[in-house]
Amino acid sequence: MNLDDLRVDIDGIDEKIVSLLNERAICAIKAGELKRASGMEEMCDKERERQVVERVTELSGGPLSDEAVARIYKELMASCLGLEEE
Repeated sequence: MNLDDLRVDIDGIDEKIVSLLNERAICAIKAGELKRASGMEEMCDKERERQVVERVTELSGGPLSDEAVARIYKELMASCLGLEEE
């Protein structure tokens, strides 16, 4: 395996990641619709966010640090929350 092969692998992985990010974003939009329909005033649930970060850091196991995974997911959740609120 050479650098070009690794880049092809990375490009394929990126395609999957973007697809999954979009799938997650669609779920967030639907969650926002359900929250509004049920009369929820707060879109953001800090306890749920804490649980998600805890869960994904436990799932990771490296080589990314727990802190790196937590930062990625906090940004992802913030972006999805923006979609929920639209």
